[in-house]
Amino acid sequence: MAKRKVSTKLRQSTKLRQSAKRKVSAKRKVSTKLRQSTKRKVSIKLRQSAKRKMSAKRKVSTGRKVSAKRKVSTGRKMSTGRKVSTGKYKKCTRKKVGIVMGEFKNKSLKMRNGKRVTNPKQAIAIALSEARRYC
Repeated sequence: MAKRKVSTKLRQSTKLRQSAKRKVSAKRKVSTKLRQSTKRKVSIKLRQSAKRKMSAKRKVSTGRKVSAKRKVSTGRKMSTGRKVSTGKYKKCTRKKVGIVMGEFKNKSLKMRNGKRVTNPKQAIAIALSEARRYC
């Protein structure tokens, strides 16, 4: 009788473990389904918001846009209404930039290490640094 009680207890405990495993696996399945459904919902919402944005971009505004700040022009206006750019740098600096850009176009402009300059922005930077030294 003792053996039968032990074996029945073992069976019951294994049944309990198996049922617990089933419950856990069922919960996992439910949680993965929930995750997938929420991912779908999010992706649908993202698509809808993207569509809204695209449709908003396509609309043509009929009214005039009014900006909060007015842009102040930096140049002078001539009598014809055309804008003339004023000098941003001193006359000596502008002259130096012209000379250095001429050297750049003739491919005779070199850096301190002796390499030839290939970028026009680099050439302007060199001109401005020379103008700071010599003007």
